[in-house]
Amino acid sequence: MLAIVARCRREGYASNDGELELGVRSMAVPVRDRAQQVVAAMSIAVRTERMTLAEFREAFLPALQKASASLSARLYPR
Repeated sequence: MLAIVARCRREGYASNDGELELGVRSMAVPVRDRAQQVVAAMSIAVRTERMTLAEFREAFLPALQKASASLSARLYPR
């Protein structure tokens, strides 16, 4: 479990492929405050029959990361 958490920290996101709910893939990214501490997370999910995990990641991870950065900037302006 610690290795999985370390990998998620390194990669900057977490994903699962049916571990939370059968037939559902999801990804989450952190929302950070000014000190770069994680204060929340944003996630997205899709049914497994719609796309592979790789397709899901490619299609939605950049937008999810952009949305997280935008939310962080609005919540914690500099």
